[in-house]
Amino acid sequence: MSWSRKMNWTGSLSLMQAGLLRMGVFYSERRLKIEAGSLYLPKDDELKPRGDDAHFIYTKKQTIGLADGVGGWTWRGVDAGKYAQQLMTNSLIAFHNQPKGAVNPKMILRVINIGDSGFMLIRHGKVIYHSRVQQRSFNCPYQLGNTKDHPSLATELEVEVEEDDIVVVGTDGLLDNLHESEIKEIINHGPRQLACLLANLALYNSFDKKADTPFAQATRKAGYSCIGGKVDDITVIVALKKNSENDIHSGRYDFVLEAAMDDGQCNA
Repeated sequence: MSWSRKMNWTGSLSLMQAGLLRMGVFYSERRLKIEAGSLYLPKDDELKPRGDDAHFIYTKKQTIGLADGVGGWTWRGVDAGKYAQQLMTNSLIAFHNQPKGAVNPKMILRVINIGDSGFMLIRHGKVIYHSRVQQRSFNCPYQLGNTKDHPSLATELEVEVEEDDIVVVGTDGLLDNLHESEIKEIINHGPRQLACLLANLALYNSFDKKADTPFAQATRKAGYSCIGGKVDDITVIVALKKNSENDIHSGRYDFVLEAAMDDGQCNA
């Protein structure tokens, strides 16, 4: 995803369940200033303390990505966490080698979406766009790779964006446990702190047996009796347009394949 102060840009945001996982990537041209922050909170599992999610922030290329490994494939001998990490590694390499794209005079967010990871575009405290879950049936999202789901099933769309828009990208551990209204209430923070706040609030709701979460509502809509949150790995990445012409990262990149902050604390 890309922004420009002159409104000349090109961009892409992909959110897909690829191989055995849900994946999201967006990027910006190097000259554009996008500030991003993240937090990964793996669910409590002694056999798999690092969970199945993976993500990266590549500041030199102004690129972020996330992947949600499908734990249900464990019974087939697949380590979904390692799969997710390898896909993020390959994604980083692909973006590093990607040629510069064409300039588009419009500020358009191009999206390819498969699965139940997703994103929200927030402007002036209002949710302008919220990606939809793609699934064959309740709690059975589309997958790419060792399944019958084909990339042609992806939903392709374009969303207009403006300067100072905020993009919240997350795995279903976030989106199943937080409503839009809860996210909007705490949106006025820097990206890193906001990612921490959102992830920890989603974690709190996931353990709340009385919370009327999005997952509980979707479960009842599908004909089942359910109340409370859904315990899962939680990954949140927040990105926003910066007005500064100075690149504070100076070509440095961060490659995150585990928890961005092990203690889960929100620091400015």
